[in-house]
Formats: sequence, C-alpha cells, structure tokens
Amino acid sequence: MVADYKPNHFKIIFQGLKNLIGVFDKKWLTPLAKTLQELGSTDVMLVCGSDGLDEITTTSETYIAELKNKEITNYTIKPEDFGINRANPDELIGDTPKVNAQKILKLLDGEKDAFRDIVVLNSAAAIYISGIADSIEHGLEFANCSIDNGNAKASLEKLVKASNEN
Repeated sequence: MVADYKPNHFKIIFQGLKNLIGVFDKKWLTPLAKTLQELGSTDVMLVCGSDGLDEITTTSETYIAELKNKEITNYTIKPEDFGINRANPDELIGDTPKVNAQKILKLLDGEKDAFRDIVVLNSAAAIYISGIADSIEHGLEFANCSIDNGNAKASLEKLVKASNEN
C-alpha cells in the first residue's frame, strides 16, 4: 500500500523527476508508469518501439505510456506524425565505438539522415517531457535548432574537455 511506503533509494532517485525511459517490452509500459506515479514522479514518458528498440523508433510505431498531470495515457506514435520518413533498420545499426563517434560528430555537424532523425525525435520527446516544450513537435524545433546552431556540438565539446581534466 502506498500510504505505508517507506523511502528507499529508488524513490529518492525518481521522485518528482521528469524522465524519458525506454522499455524493452510494451507489456511493462503501464505497470512501470503506475509504479513511478506511486513513487511520486510527475512527468514521465515510457516508450517501446514496435521493432524492439527501447526508445522511440523511426522504423515503425512506438508505444507510449505517459504520466502527466497525475494521469497515465497510453498511445502510439509514428515517425510520419512528425514529418519524419520511416527508416530502414539497417540505417540505425551501431558499429564500433570509433564509427559511432564519427556518426555523432557528423550529426552534430548538421548531416541529415536516418540517424539524425531518430536522435532528434528522442531528444524532442525528452525536451517535451521535461517541460521545456509543450509538445513533441515543439521539442523537434528545439532539438533541430540546437544541432543547426552548433549548441549541441559545443555542449559535447565541453563534456569532453571536463571529462579529460585532472
């Protein structure tokens, strides 16, 4: 019973936080949303790609359980809902760390491809659920702008510099 619940590390980590969480199987979306709701989370989007990705996918539909305003809503989105073409799964397969790092740098330099599409769509959802944007569509504007104006790359460079200090 929630009234008898005693704080633990899980509650401390999640209480009141706004999160985008990837889930490996859609059967867990609603149970996890209910658990996070009981633990005090406010705005949470749990996502599961119908292609098996534990993130918003651009190859097919994505199942979502969203906790917002103390209510859980379940819905499905498609990349086309946001003006994004469906990707071929082969376009999203990772490679070696070096190749993946090169892909990220190309994305941050403005290259537009399926890899960027999936990154900006997931970023848009995170921007939305964090409360910065009032919709995923609006979050897409923020995500694309951050890449196109160089802010995303500058943030990565700051992270790299801080990681290499000391």
